[in-house]
Amino acid sequence: MFTGQYDYSLDDRGRVPVPPKYRTDFKGGLFVTKGLDTCLSVYTPERWEKLAADVMDLPFTDPVARDMRRMMASPAFELEVDKQGRILLPAALRDHAQLQQSVSIVGAFDCLEIWDAEKWRVKLEQLAANPPQIPSQR
Repeated sequence: MFTGQYDYSLDDRGRVPVPPKYRTDFKGGLFVTKGLDTCLSVYTPERWEKLAADVMDLPFTDPVARDMRRMMASPAFELEVDKQGRILLPAALRDHAQLQQSVSIVGAFDCLEIWDAEKWRVKLEQLAANPPQIPSQR
């Protein structure tokens, strides 16, 4: 389970450290893709395979299901953590998340999210001003 906030800098090649406490979770590599917000989502191979299986279980004849497959798979990259504990973020993903030099890596339980530090600060302010309301279950 991924929790916490970790602040780092992207290097000039677009590499960012994986938080040390989570490096063993990604020993077998990782999947990084566009997040649903202006961020990147980082998954373990096991979690990615579960997400993919859930999407592939949707009927292929459903155009929404096909779009979901495309939306999920096409921007995803399988990456390895280097010997210094970093990952090289592809330029297309850095552009999507509008990453500058300062980034925040935040835990989101089943994945890590990579945010531009300023965008994350703004998101936290928005959440503080207007906390999400979870519908009550009946």
